[in-house]
Amino acid sequence: MVGGALLGAAANRQVCPTISEMTFGNHSKDIKELRDMAPFKPFSLHLTSRRTLNVTTADHLLIAPRGDLLVLFPPDGGVCVIDPTQVASVDVQSAR
Repeated sequence: MVGGALLGAAANRQVCPTISEMTFGNHSKDIKELRDMAPFKPFSLHLTSRRTLNVTTADHLLIAPRGDLLVLFPPDGGVCVIDPTQVASVDVQSAR
């Protein structure tokens, strides 16, 4: 049954676009520092595809131990699996 649950989850996920031909470096160390900062400040990931993903809480972002994969759970549901080399820039949201 576990395999069926995984297939169902995979069918419901949002796939984040990537541009495999372009490499802008690995920002996973910087992203990890932002995620682990206390107090947490929301930030945005700007992808090379020009899509922007918002990290609203530290609990919404997982980083693989090697730093070669990011998993974001958007506040509206779903999941985005992101190759860190596809992150063009990161912006910390200003206080309101």
